[in-house]
Amino acid sequence: MTPRLHRQSGMTLVEILVALAVTSFLMIGLFTIVQTTLRSSNAQSALSQLQDNERLAMQRIADVVQSAGYFSAPQLNTANGVLVADSTMGFASGQGVYGTHVAGAPQDSITVRYYVDSSYRENLINCDGSTVSATGLYYNTFTVVAGSGTTPGTLQCALTTLIGGTLVTHPAVTLVSGVQDMVIGYGTSSSATCAASYSSSSNPVDTYYSAATMPASGWCGVISVQVALVFANPLYNAAGPPSQQYPNQLPFIQLTRLVNVMSHI
Repeated sequence: MTPRLHRQSGMTLVEILVALAVTSFLMIGLFTIVQTTLRSSNAQSALSQLQDNERLAMQRIADVVQSAGYFSAPQLNTANGVLVADSTMGFASGQGVYGTHVAGAPQDSITVRYYVDSSYRENLINCDGSTVSATGLYYNTFTVVAGSGTTPGTLQCALTTLIGGTLVTHPAVTLVSGVQDMVIGYGTSSSATCAASYSSSSNPVDTYYSAATMPASGWCGVISVQVALVFANPLYNAAGPPSQQYPNQLPFIQLTRLVNVMSHI
């Protein structure tokens, strides 16, 4: 008996090509979703880091600046007696704030100082995060160090101490990265002097100066300090089409804070 032959069936070439085309479209869609999700996640992480940097930088600056001109035991000491003249650091007798300015970014730096007698245990915090531990003068300097190429700059602080007649400059500490510039305005009272104790109620701010325009006699009248930090925007992309990713993004983000000098409130 002759065996019956069975015709084998399968996918035709056209069916295979259609299946491949459908699969390709699905893979492209899946890849696009993954890329979009990854870009969004990276953007959120960058923005979170920026917010953390902004908060840390401004809080540290505010904590130190508000202590400018402070001295322990005012019932025993005077500003001129303990905040001695120091031409090396740019301070006159009784002066608690000093700044510098240059034409190009990064523009400004600020130095504040205070006198602490360790026996009174005020526990003031220096700009580098250390706690005051010995009797003497403490100078805290904030500066922005420019980056190179596409690397953004950093906000740094340097602590200088005058303890027992010895002036020591400690290594600078980086506080946060991504800072492009710092612009500082000094609110002063033209009627205040280094020789007299005063408050903002009797000597209110009448002028804001930059460090470049501040008269020499004005430093002792500083009652408030306006600090503007300019951060690099992590969502800005100069090389690509930002309008297709994050529209209307500027290259920089500025954060401004006004800090009162506590010794003159």
